[in-house]
Amino acid sequence: MAKISILNPDERKHFDQPPNLTSHERKQYLKLTEGLKPILETLRSPSTRVFFLVSVGYFKATKRFYTKDFHDVDVAYAAKQLGLDPEKLETRTYDRVTQQRHKQMILEYFNFEAYSKAAEAKVLPDLKIMVRSQKRPKIILQQLIENLLRHRIEIPTYHALSRVIGREMQKHKEELLASIKVNLNADQKQLLNNLLGQESVEGKQVQRYTLSLLKRFSQSVKPRKINETITNVEQFKRQYQSLESILDVLALPHEGLQYYAQSVLNARSFQTLRRSKEDRYLHLIAFIAHQLYRGQDVLIDILLKTTQTTLNAVDREHKDKVFEHHKEYRRSVKRLVSLVQRGFRSPLDSIESITANKDLNSEAKLEQIVDLLLLIKTERSAAEEELDLLDDKTRKTLEDAEYYDLLESKSRQLQNRVAGILKFLDFKGKDKPLLEAVSYFQAKEGSISHTSPIAFLSEEEQQVLYDEKGKFRISLYKILLFREVAEKLKSGRLHIKHSYKYRSLDDYLIPLEKWQTHRAEYLAKAGMTEFEKAASVIAGLKERLDTQYHQINTGILQSLNPFIKLRKKNTFVLSTPKAEASEAEPLSNFFPKGHYISLPEVLQTVNGQGQFLEGFEHWQHRQHQRPSDQSFFAGIMGYGCNIGLNKLLRISKSIREAEVETTANGYFNLDNLIAANDRIVALMDSMTVAEFYRSESEKLHTSSDGQKFELSVDSLMASHSFKYFGQGQGVSSYSFVDERNLAFYSTVISANEREVAYVIDGLMHNDVIQSDIHSTDTHGYSELLFGVTHLLDFYFAPRIKGFAKQRMYSFEKIAHYKALNYPILPDAYIDVDLIEKYWDEILRFVVTIKLKEASASQLFKRLNSYSKQHPLYKALKEFGKIIKSLYMLSYISDVKLRQAIEKQLNKGELSNRFNRAISFGGNQQLSFAEKEVLDIADACRRLIRNAVLCWNYLYLSKQLAQAKPDKQSAIIQSMKAGSPITWQHINMHGEYDFSDEKLVDSMGLSNPNLIHLNQLDFQGSQIPT
Repeated sequence: MAKISILNPDERKHFDQPPNLTSHERKQYLKLTEGLKPILETLRSPSTRVFFLVSVGYFKATKRFYTKDFHDVDVAYAAKQLGLDPEKLETRTYDRVTQQRHKQMILEYFNFEAYSKAAEAKVLPDLKIMVRSQKRPKIILQQLIENLLRHRIEIPTYHALSRVIGREMQKHKEELLASIKVNLNADQKQLLNNLLGQESVEGKQVQRYTLSLLKRFSQSVKPRKINETITNVEQFKRQYQSLESILDVLALPHEGLQYYAQSVLNARSFQTLRRSKEDRYLHLIAFIAHQLYRGQDVLIDILLKTTQTTLNAVDREHKDKVFEHHKEYRRSVKRLVSLVQRGFRSPLDSIESITANKDLNSEAKLEQIVDLLLLIKTERSAAEEELDLLDDKTRKTLEDAEYYDLLESKSRQLQNRVAGILKFLDFKGKDKPLLEAVSYFQAKEGSISHTSPIAFLSEEEQQVLYDEKGKFRISLYKILLFREVAEKLKSGRLHIKHSYKYRSLDDYLIPLEKWQTHRAEYLAKAGMTEFEKAASVIAGLKERLDTQYHQINTGILQSLNPFIKLRKKNTFVLSTPKAEASEAEPLSNFFPKGHYISLPEVLQTVNGQGQFLEGFEHWQHRQHQRPSDQSFFAGIMGYGCNIGLNKLLRISKSIREAEVETTANGYFNLDNLIAANDRIVALMDSMTVAEFYRSESEKLHTSSDGQKFELSVDSLMASHSFKYFGQGQGVSSYSFVDERNLAFYSTVISANEREVAYVIDGLMHNDVIQSDIHSTDTHGYSELLFGVTHLLDFYFAPRIKGFAKQRMYSFEKIAHYKALNYPILPDAYIDVDLIEKYWDEILRFVVTIKLKEASASQLFKRLNSYSKQHPLYKALKEFGKIIKSLYMLSYISDVKLRQAIEKQLNKGELSNRFNRAISFGGNQQLSFAEKEVLDIADACRRLIRNAVLCWNYLYLSKQLAQAKPDKQSAIIQSMKAGSPITWQHINMHGEYDFSDEKLVDSMGLSNPNLIHLNQLDFQGSQIPT
């Protein structure tokens, strides 16, 4: 294996050098404490006492020892602490033997262990897990350091850490290859070799590798395309089953499968063919498993999307029909009343008059009555028909029969898309009646009859399965089956074993046996030991909540809250005054006028300061010849500005097409783009000017919001939203910003997904930005989220629509607060028993998120859509009610909190406008279909946004540095009053070339004969004259 390079030369140098302490840190770490004095007294030489104190300070700061290059300023400070003259110190006396003796003394003093083989063995198990999961080497390095600190082991040199990481990676790879060499049989080898054979492509005079034809799954929901996808996934399933024995031996985790499979997907087939035999087999085995997992996810996505589309169409048509029925019903009633008036009431009045007439004998009366009845016969028939029609409409409305008729009418269309998927997938779960129905459907190959299982349907649905003649409605049964399967897949009652997205909830959590055995260790590792016992946690919250009810109500009764108006029935109206407007000069006046900065210049300038391109590592984790910076900039702009790489290459100069394509293929993945963004964010995080936008130095306020983007291509990620896309479909970019406008996380989700599932994903992306308080609008809020954020130590502060109508809760009886005449009262009680009963499962759920064993969105999507009877869902929601109530009471009483939330959410909206300006290409319709590529484009857009903001901060820093004191004050005031999110001075659209060379007709359209085409005979085509 090639030498692994984790850090670049500058980073390695920085890692192995003593830290550059600030003045504040120097006072903190080089302080002469009482505990150190006895140790220092044992040291003979003044010089060794000084170097010992410096070594202690460096160890406090980094948990490392440095053999040389102590900073002079630190040595001088330590000498003064000891009352010594730094000029008289003898550096030669601090030899290696003395350093080693001091190291042992310092380790003992801080109760740490020296790095050794025995110490290394303590962190090897976690290291092996990370290596098997093929995490990025830098992430492995960071987590290895964290594990060493948790075990109270000193941090060794970069060389020692990279050596052990490289050794374990090499060892793991050798073990995998050895397993393949021993366990792969001849048939399995032939199966894998066949993937690298060549076959003809339909309709083309070319031959392509079989492997190349199996890399992509169609995003279309057209029946023919769906059937092609099913065929491909069936092939992967057969291959997987043939390889199951070797897969069991390899025991690769999902991340490992994805790593080796992604290598195949990124590489050209001939590059895979060039690998050594066992290495090639390893990659192809992982590819097959990965494609089965991914393919089954795609099929479920198709099933869910097409089923939901059909159900939405039925709902719309049903609403329209119900509306029409109501109108017809009203007309029928009016007609019936008129007919009854003419055909019954008026004749009855006439008959009554005839019978009362004394001048007529019985025979004459009878004759007149008969004539009258004959006369109104038509009206009576019409009234009876109208009555029957009205009865029929009433019956249909009452039974909702037309809804099922509509479902039946749409069934065939859905069957063409979903039936094949249902016949293929192997469902697991706890819904026995539904599983029986699916098994029957699969056994009968979809050709079902009246003997089909119906226990999974409601009584009403079972009744409507038979028409008036007693015939079984097969099409209705099928669409009801599809609907139930879709609902149960979303809710987690059904799941798939070989899947990334649709496994059971328990599959994503820390394994139960491991949790029960190592519970205390998991809690300590997650920093959550304070939450170990439910009773103590609830007791503390109970006291806080009761205190807040008393404080807020006392304040209202004493008229201390002028922004709340009480209404009848314990309702209220809350007002939030706007922040005072500033008279400062507009911040835009301080940016360049009459000079536009090109986007490539922005990227180059920011890279010069923050080296964000160092975040791009080749996907093979090996040393490769580095492409030019321009190739990276072209890729970032091609994706981020929605221009597309092909078009960008055609309209650009001084760029090599092949190099850009190689760069995009080898370096552009989501992990790299996240790392690059993090570097820019880290640079801005350290900038003085950015701090002017913080409200408090000790707290950081963040927010998240979704932004809709229409797609111009078929995508299973896309969904309809007439409000945003008209008749089209699109996705939502869910992005996070802090109060300094730093965009620290984003992801692409379906436009109709609830954002609440993704809030914690952004908050847990905390390598650079540590959020203290986070705000969303109503779409990002739920009671369950309140509970989880509290346990993760985030203060969740959403802006909730209809706030005054939200329910609040308490531990105390409502009568207790009513007796005190309090205007703000709880609406219901907290079920403490429920929380305590499932507290262990709550902790397991949250620790899984905290330790990043699974993403919060994976868990939330499985849990949020779960049956509302799921005990973990109910318990977490119940706990969240406590935190929500505490927040609501704070929101009512704290006007500054409300203003801060409003201000922060406005920053997110401005950020969205900037994102729209960046995505100017393609008529602002994204042309990417797959989730992975959409995320890459989104991350590139975020990188451009961060780069422009960073450039703005650098420019403002320069303005401040060059300004006189009075002008500095004006700039600072303008900064505080304005926003650094401005882009009028940035040229994103490129330059136009009006040179004579570019004005020449390149397509030969100057020919005057093109105007009338008189020289052509159109052979009978009718051209109007």
